[in-house]
This record gives sequence, C-alpha cells and structure tokens, in this order.
Amino acid sequence: MLTREFDHTGQIDLKRFYLRRARRLLPALIAMLLTFTVMMAILHGSQGFADAIQESAVALFYVSNWTRALDWHAPQYLGHTWSLSIEEQYYLLWPICLLWILCNRRLNPLKIALSMALISALWRAWLASEGASVNRLYNGTDTRLDGLMLGACIGIAYARGMLSDCSSKLSSGQWQACGLAALTLIAWCLLGVKLWLDMRLYYWLLHLFQWLAVVLVVVLLVVSQGVLYKIFNNQAMYWLGGISYGLYLWHWPIYRLMQDIGASPISILIFGGGITLLVAQLSWSFVERPILLVASKRF
Repeated sequence: MLTREFDHTGQIDLKRFYLRRARRLLPALIAMLLTFTVMMAILHGSQGFADAIQESAVALFYVSNWTRALDWHAPQYLGHTWSLSIEEQYYLLWPICLLWILCNRRLNPLKIALSMALISALWRAWLASEGASVNRLYNGTDTRLDGLMLGACIGIAYARGMLSDCSSKLSSGQWQACGLAALTLIAWCLLGVKLWLDMRLYYWLLHLFQWLAVVLVVVLLVVSQGVLYKIFNNQAMYWLGGISYGLYLWHWPIYRLMQDIGASPISILIFGGGITLLVAQLSWSFVERPILLVASKRF
C-alpha cells in the first residue's frame, strides 16, 4: 500500500497511515484489555486487578516483547501480545524508512528489505551461538525482523508488478507444485520442532519457515486456480480471516483464565476454543467492523 501510494503520488501520508493502523488495531485491543482487567478483579481480587493493570499497560504500549526478551516483566495472561508489539514497532519505523528509501532514487527498496531480512537472521544465529537466552532470541524485534522484511519484499514486488512478471516463468502446474511442496515442508518441519525452546529455530529453522511462507504466499498471488487456491479461497477461510485479529487477542487470556479455575486441558481446547471463536466474532461484529465502516465514510 505504501509503495503504491508513493508511486502514484510521490509521497506517503504517514499521519493517515498511522491513523488507519490505530483504527484497525486499538479498539479491539482496548476492549480485550478492559474485559481482562474486570475478570482478573473478579477472580483474583485486588491483587489480580493490580496484576491486570500492569500487564495491560505493557500490552497497550506495545512493549511486551522487550519486557519478555529482557526478563523485566513477563506477562502471564497477555504474553501473546509480544508479536503484536513487534508488529506495532514495525508499523512505527518501517514506513519512515521506506519513505526515505523511495525518495532516494538510487536505492532499491526490494534489495534493502531483503538485506535487512538476511542481516536479522544472521544476527539471531550469532546471538544464539553466543549463548543468548531463548527469551531474547524469540521476542526481540531485531531477532524477528527477517519475517517482517520478507513480507515487505512481497509487498514491494506485488505493488510494482514484479509478481505478474514472475507468473510467466513457470506453468500453473509448476507453481502449484512449489506451493504444495512449501506447505508440506512447513507441516513436516513443525512435527519435529520442540516449540520455542528448540534452538534449531534460531540458527536456521525459523528463517527456513519464513522462506517457505514466502513461496506459499507468492504462489497464491500468481496462480488463481488449483488445489492450493481452493484450500485458501473459500467462505470458511474468509470468515476465519475476518475474525483472525480477535482470535489472536482473546485466545490466550481465555485459556489462562480457564486454567485458573481448574479447567482440564481438553475442556480448554474444546470449550475455550469455542468461546474464543464466539468472542472473536462479537469483537468483529460490534467493535472492529463498525469502527472501520465509520472510518471508511470519513476518510
């Protein structure tokens, strides 16, 4: 979006971009944090309320990844917001960097984004070799930047029509084979990973996952037919995509609060999953979508 805006207008309206991101992300986050704080007060009294305020502040200001990385304050109920924090830090800094790169005609934004991705991957591997903690490796913005920058590469290439040029390089069947191979490799590798404690992630496996994801996304962008396209292009996937932000925000606090009241793992999986789907749909219908509709009329 930013690349297209610059190519069409010669500038990027940063204020408008930041307002769009705030309208999309903040309302649902604030609704979740308020509900979480009330539930903690009900279940755990004044101490629970105090803990909830602390965790909510860390999440609201998008620094939970660094509090986890540096072992300052590891959020228990909102620990999942580490990734939202990295996302917001990316949204804050990358548009400014991209604008500077695009204004300098001698610089190639695609090459710079790719270089930043590779530097981040090498930096993470070096830190791992030097004995950095898993918390630091998993949660640091610098050590997770490669995935974001590879995504930026896709965005820049897509905005400038490079993917359309690529589509003619292979036949539809060959593209399909590449996408299915990437999806299969992702699933196969995941079976052998011991969650986030597996040090192979930080040396090479995480970067491999990200490149496989790049292949998968590119295939879906250049080929609009076949088995792979049908897997992702259906009403169920559209629905999940629509409520995915709510699913992300609500799943972990719901699971943890259920754990606090003694729910079994199978109950958390079944009933917690069902509650998460319901609450995410409510969030989309009554918080996220109405605000987006109002914003689209005003802007």
